[in-house]
Amino acid sequence: MCAAAISFARLRRLYYGASDPKGGAVESGVRFFASNTCNHVPEVYSAVGEGEAAALLREFSRRGGDTVAFRMVRKDQTRNLEIPGSLRAPE
Repeated sequence: MCAAAISFARLRRLYYGASDPKGGAVESGVRFFASNTCNHVPEVYSAVGEGEAAALLREFSRRGGDTVAFRMVRKDQTRNLEIPGSLRAPE
C-alpha cells in the first residue's frame, strides 16, 4: 500500500487488514498521514479481516515476496466482512 498515493488520490476511506511494522506507513514507520506535509488524510479503518490478511502477509514473506495474493472486495460485499460496529462506515 502506498500512503502517499492514497493521499494524492484523496481517497475518502482506507480499509486494511494487517499492519506491516517493517514497511507500513499508516500506523507504523513514518506515519505518513500524521506528517505536516500530508495534504489529505482519509478515514482509516484497520484490522478488517486481520487474521486472513496477516496469514497472507506471512505467506508472502515465507515465499520470499515473489508472489502477491490479494482479494478485491466490491462495495456490496463489505457487509460480509467482520468490521466492528464502531468502525463501520455510514451507508
